[in-house]
Amino acid sequence: MAYRTLNGTELDLNAMSLEQKRTIAGVFAMYKRLYQQGGRIEDFINFMYSDEVLPVVGAELRESRYWVTEETRRVVAFQLIEDLHFRLAIKLGSMLDDTREQIDIARDDAEMHLALEESIVI
Repeated sequence: MAYRTLNGTELDLNAMSLEQKRTIAGVFAMYKRLYQQGGRIEDFINFMYSDEVLPVVGAELRESRYWVTEETRRVVAFQLIEDLHFRLAIKLGSMLDDTREQIDIARDDAEMHLALEESIVI
C-alpha cells in the first residue's frame, strides 16, 4: 500500500518490518486520539522521539541516546511518523500550513488514514 506525505513523497508501507508496523500502530493510535479530540502536540513529539519508537525506526544509539541521522530520515517508518507529526501540528494549529492552498488537507488526511489503517493491521 502506498502512502503519500504532505510533501508528495510516496512511501511503500509494505517495506516496513512487522516490528515497525506494530510501533507505527501505537504512534498512529496516539495521532488519531489527538487529531480527533485535540491535545498537545508536545505529547505526540515526546512519544515520537521516545526510546520506545526511535530504535525501531532506525535511530542510531550513541552514548546512551538515540540520534536521528540522515540514514534514519530515509527509513520509511521514520518518514511516516514525521509526516504524522506535521499533519497533527497543522490540525492542532501548532504549525502554519503553507500547503493548504495546494491540497485539501481534510481529503488528504482521510486518504492517509485509510492507507495506514489498511497497512498496519497486524
